[in-house]
Amino acid sequence: GIELTIKLKRLNPSIRILILTMHDSINYMTKAYQAGALGYIHKNSQMSELNLAIETVLSDQLYFKSIVTE
Repeated sequence: GIELTIKLKRLNPSIRILILTMHDSINYMTKAYQAGALGYIHKNSQMSELNLAIETVLSDQLYFKSIVTE
């Protein structure tokens, strides 16, 4: 996820990336943000939260709430 994010951002800096992951560590989330992801959500999140994350990232806003809250 992180390496692909870096590559995609190099190819298209305006791409909006939301990472859907099984990792719930702050360290991995920080790496995703530094790589250029606009959002990061755990695979076990509710569908309503996933929808909100997608809408947020599509609006060029950051979505890292579920991991930070936990």
